[in-house]
Amino acid sequence: MPPPATEPLAPADVASADELFVTGLHLEQYRHATRLPTLYWQEALRRDPLDSRCNNAIGLWHLRRGEFTKAEEYFRAAIKRLTRRNSNPYDGEAYYDLGLCLRYVGRDEEAYSSFYKATWNQAWAGASYHALAEIDCVRQDWITARDISIERYVSTPIICALEICRSSYCASQEKPKKRPRC
Repeated sequence: MPPPATEPLAPADVASADELFVTGLHLEQYRHATRLPTLYWQEALRRDPLDSRCNNAIGLWHLRRGEFTKAEEYFRAAIKRLTRRNSNPYDGEAYYDLGLCLRYVGRDEEAYSSFYKATWNQAWAGASYHALAEIDCVRQDWITARDISIERYVSTPIICALEICRSSYCASQEKPKKRPRC
């Protein structure tokens, strides 16, 4: 039987930034009734303003609330730390999240660059390539959208959906050049 749950320490009493980050994640995941996760992440940022994990976590918190300007600031701070010594960081989440933020405010050109940078990391490659293909579809660049999906082995349903979109567009303009593959 697992030990009973205990109340977390107040943010100022937590010893490490790592514990502050993990405590914030726990509070967010279980929607704790009396503690806010952001207080723990903000305490970690008070100690280390460029902590990439806490900057990204607070950025997501603002993103979910539609506070895009604030979210962008936190994502960019996370990226600043992640790319300090390595232009292709170990984790692409902050780039992906920044891409989402930029798309929500209609800055698709910047979002495209951010999503593309997130493809470096395999964990975020699938979602990032999908987002790139969505932007290409908005641009009505069906061939690039399909090629991104095919070349990077994004799942078959996505390729099928893109082919259907492309064929529908072609049918509205002229006779389709080839049948969808799905």
